[in-house]
Amino acid sequence: YPEGASYWGYGTTFNVMLIAALESTLGTDFGLSKSQGFLATPDYLLHLYGPTGEPFAYSDAGTRPSGLHAAMFWFAAKRGDPYLLW
Repeated sequence: YPEGASYWGYGTTFNVMLIAALESTLGTDFGLSKSQGFLATPDYLLHLYGPTGEPFAYSDAGTRPSGLHAAMFWFAAKRGDPYLLW
């Protein structure tokens, strides 16, 4: 993501909300969750944080931890990977 963890949370959370709404109302997300790399994107977020608990700040990203993003609950359930919430 070109602007860090907080922007990942902002953009990805709304994307996940759309996908979840499509799945729950129409029974399909029309392949959006299968877009190349999309289901791997929470791993990117995990790798942005170092042992200090602070994110790697680049571009216009902040240096404060952005906390647990709502989208991570969806990714953890979708992938069957509870470690995403740890």
